[in-house]
Parts: sequence; C-alpha cells; structure tokens
Amino acid sequence: MKRLLFPLLLAGALLGRCDRAAGQTETDRLNERLDSLEQLLERQTVRSEKWSRAVEKLPKVSGYAQLGYQWGELASGSDESTFYIKRVRLTLGGALYRRIADYRIQMELAAPRIVDAYVRVAPWRQFGVQLGQYKVPFSIENVDYGPLRLEAIDYPMALQALMGLDERIGGEKLASTGRDIGITFYGGLWKHGDRSILHYQVGVFNGAGINCRDNNKSKDIALRLNVMPLPELTLSGSYYRGEWGAGYTDRKRFAAGIAYDGARWFARAEYLGGKTGALRSNGYYAVAGWRATRYLTPLVRCDVFRPDSDDADSQRTNWLVGLDLPVWSHLRLQLNYTLQHYAVSQNGRNDLSLVQVLVTGSF
Repeated sequence: MKRLLFPLLLAGALLGRCDRAAGQTETDRLNERLDSLEQLLERQTVRSEKWSRAVEKLPKVSGYAQLGYQWGELASGSDESTFYIKRVRLTLGGALYRRIADYRIQMELAAPRIVDAYVRVAPWRQFGVQLGQYKVPFSIENVDYGPLRLEAIDYPMALQALMGLDERIGGEKLASTGRDIGITFYGGLWKHGDRSILHYQVGVFNGAGINCRDNNKSKDIALRLNVMPLPELTLSGSYYRGEWGAGYTDRKRFAAGIAYDGARWFARAEYLGGKTGALRSNGYYAVAGWRATRYLTPLVRCDVFRPDSDDADSQRTNWLVGLDLPVWSHLRLQLNYTLQHYAVSQNGRNDLSLVQVLVTGSF
C-alpha cells in the first residue's frame, strides 16, 4: 500500500506543477495581448491627434443663399412684382500659425465677383493688422451687421448712398458693397472681464471699390472708435476721408450712433452725413425689435435720408415694420412692409408701398 501511495503523490505533484505552469503561460499571454492593445491604442490616439491638427488647418467652408420676392409701387409710376436672387455667397476661411492669424475668402455667385479676400494677424489683443479686401470700418451696420445678422432685409438709405452699397459719384456707380482694398490697424484696450471697453480701427484704402486698382494717386482713410461701457451697449463714431477718380472729387463721411443688443430687446440709432464734391447729404435711422420667442422677432424702423442737405424737398422717409423668423438654424424667413414717403410727390403720389419677402438658407 505504501509502495502504491508514493507514486500517486509524485504524479499529483507533477500534475499540479504542470497546471501552474500552464496557468502562468496563459496569464503571460493575456498580459502580452493587453500590452499590444495598449500600444495599438496609443498609436491610434497619436494618429487621431495628427489628423485633427491637419483637419484644423483645412479651410472651413460655409455659405448662404438669399432668395426674395418684392411687390411695390415705383416712383416712376409703375408697379413691380418680381422674384429675385439677392445674394449667393460661398466662404472659405480658417486659422493660421497658432491661431494668431486667420484668413477669409468670400465670393458672390449671383453676380460673380470676389467680395472678401483678406488676412488678419493679431499677436496681441491691443493690436492687429488686416490686409486685403473687406468691409470699410465705417458705421455700426456696415461693419457689425452682415446680411445674416441684419434684422431688416435692406440696409438704411443713408448707409447705402454714402458707403458704396448704392452710391453714385458724378453719375458713375461706386460698386463697393461697403468694402474696399487696403490695410487696417485695430485692437481693444482696457479689458474688463471678457470684453475690451475701447475698440479702435484705423484704415488706409484705395477708395475705388472692390476688385479695382486705385483710380488716382491719393489714398482714403477711415477711422472708427467703439466704446462698450456694458456688454450689451455700444457707442460708435466713424470718419472717412478720400478723393474719387481722376478728378480727385472730395469724398467725406462721418457717422455717430448707439446700439443696444440684449437677450430679449435690441435697438440701434445712427446719424450719417457726408460731402461728395460740393453736394452735402445726411440721414439717420432708428430700429428696435423684440425677440418674443426663439423663432419670432417683430421689429420697426424709421429711415430718413436727404440726398441734398440744403434741399428739404429731396427728403425721403421710410417707415418699416417687419418679422424676422429663424425657422431653423439653417433657414430664415424675413417679412418687411415699408411705407415710402417722398417730400415731393412722385407721379402724383407722396406715399408708396413696398412688400418684401426674403428666404435665407445657410450651411
């Protein structure tokens, strides 16, 4: 019996050792697999970070289209009823070099042309440089309220007539859309929380409009100062001085205004004046609205312009009521009714009506 017990114990010890050896081998294999998976995950993470950095350097593409309908009584005496394409814009832009610089290229496709093409470098909050073609730093609405932000369908008359949106000099139209080619120095001073209390812009421009070389040897200057005592409140002043064309026609502009943009209410008012050669012009607008809901903003605007400041009969006043309806984050509907009052009757009528509908799709 004793002879039989010893071999059994020896066999059991050997089997137990084999089992432990097998168990250790399986554990080692599992650890090796885990190490391999961790290394693979690290490699994928590195690749993902490299890909993210590469994607960030690619231009970001955006754009929008604005399609409208307009019915109105014209000063010529006839009526108008038409669908139209107001804007079709495509934009490429992005950051450069550690995000202290950026660029933007914007094209208008409805009437093909380059609208914006500029580079900005701002190494410090107090100082930056913008070079290329872009909005001239003049007026609150020209700079701060682009077509996707403007609550009304059209810009005020004084801004259109004095800053190249619909400006004529000596019978020649200055096609600038409020833009020009030049260089601007800008920055913010006296930081308070997340904002700078004082913003400045000083620019030098050709003065000939977009996509044009200068048409004389002089350069135009533009100055703009904004004071923000509160995050929602802006006080703004602008000055522009230049000479137009081969005849060096004097072109002076100035503007002063105030804007309040709160969570539920907004209001703006601005006075604009100017001199083109011997002709003096002036006008003002005041707009206010209530963001009743996320999808409904009613607004009203009074818009006055006198092409000849010395001739009271040249005055035109537009009273506008409208609805701004952001149906979806990428779809917007705007409805405007404007009563146009002329100081002197136009074909027997002093008051003309204009109904406008604008649909904006963006991406």
